[in-house]
Amino acid sequence: MDPKRITDAGVESSRRLTASNGESESQFILRLFDNYYERVFCFTRRSAPLDVAEDVTQEVFIRLLQHPRLRELSISCSYLIKIAHNLLRRRHTRWVKLQEILDGKRTEEPSRRGRVPDDDRKPSRLDIREAMSTLKPEEQDALDLIICRGMSYDQAANALNTSVTTINNHKYRGLQKLRRWTQERA
Repeated sequence: MDPKRITDAGVESSRRLTASNGESESQFILRLFDNYYERVFCFTRRSAPLDVAEDVTQEVFIRLLQHPRLRELSISCSYLIKIAHNLLRRRHTRWVKLQEILDGKRTEEPSRRGRVPDDDRKPSRLDIREAMSTLKPEEQDALDLIICRGMSYDQAANALNTSVTTINNHKYRGLQKLRRWTQERA
């Protein structure tokens, strides 16, 4: 390997980008995207499936657009990777919570009826996808945004162009249907 290339890679990884005078925030984000998208995507791809890695990588740059003091920041690749890392952790935590909700109802109901719960039977991703497919699209969207992606009710309402109350209702109905679905399958 070329020693100059190794040196250039080291400089590239420690380089910080700041918004230039006269450069709009969207132009700055585009420049960051051009410079760092591949590196952030490679990081997320190590921890997540392809579709999730793409979503998380794009979410990193969307989060930057929402930053109130973007023009004041000096952004490095490690800063973007840390955002991606936090998003992956939140996504995983939400996924685990959803599985716990499904697990809790699945093991709680049989024990009430006097049967021994089947500890070997844990919901797989296919079970969860099958359960989610029984929901209405707006209920799926609400659960995905609030539980899986970790958005607040306000953020989810803005993303779906609806009210917070409506989002809350869709989430509540979706969870109720998922609970009934797991009880029927238990």
